[in-house]
Amino acid sequence: MAKEDPHARDENELEIGVEEMQTDSDVSSDSEPEFDLSEAIIGEQDWFDFENDYIAKIMATLDVSEESMKEKWSMLPMESKPRFEEEWREIRAKEIELALKKTKLIRKMISQVRDS
Repeated sequence: MAKEDPHARDENELEIGVEEMQTDSDVSSDSEPEFDLSEAIIGEQDWFDFENDYIAKIMATLDVSEESMKEKWSMLPMESKPRFEEEWREIRAKEIELALKKTKLIRKMISQVRDS
């Protein structure tokens, strides 16, 4: 029984991945599609509820309970909350833009590797 060459399998998996990305890029036009960040950002939902899991995990590391955090959040002045929410949305938008840039870079790298 012949042993399978692990390098051949890796190359085959890379080729499959490149083909899948080519298929994805063939579907799109040469110009990059316009990505509307507002679709990826929180809508009319209460910001605290949306981000609660993330914030609760951080607060838990500081030994602050979720209930205590909710109570204190509700006691913040109303003018403070929109500022925090807006800052959070801006950060999330930048994270999404960065993720898109990473994806484009990875596509370029795979294309270069495939073509060499």
